[in-house]
Amino acid sequence: MTISKIVKYFGLVAASSLLLGACGQENTTEDQTNTDNKSTEQIAGTTFPLTLDNYTASSEGAVFSEKEITYESSPKSIVANNQGTAELLIQLGLAEDIVGVAPYTVKAMKR
Repeated sequence: MTISKIVKYFGLVAASSLLLGACGQENTTEDQTNTDNKSTEQIAGTTFPLTLDNYTASSEGAVFSEKEITYESSPKSIVANNQGTAELLIQLGLAEDIVGVAPYTVKAMKR
C-alpha cells in the first residue's frame, strides 16, 4: 500500500467515525427536564412515615449490619457533611434546603 492510500484510508475512517458519533448524540436538555419532572412526582408521591432499609458499619468498620430507619416527616433543613455531598444535594434540586456544610479539614503532618 502506498502512503497516499494509507492517508486516504485513515481520513475515511476518521470522517466515518465523526459522522456516526454525531448520529448518537441525544438532547440532554429534554432528558434533564424529564428527570426533573420525575423527581417532583416522586417527592409528591412520598408518604410519611417513610421506612428505609440501610446498612451500618460496626465500630471496627469491618462488618456491616442491616438497620431500619423511619422518617416521620420530610426534612425541613439539610446539613451536608462534606463538599461532595453538598454538590450532590444541589444537583438534586435541594439547594434551598441546605443550611450548612461541614468544613474541609486535613490533619497537619507531624515533622
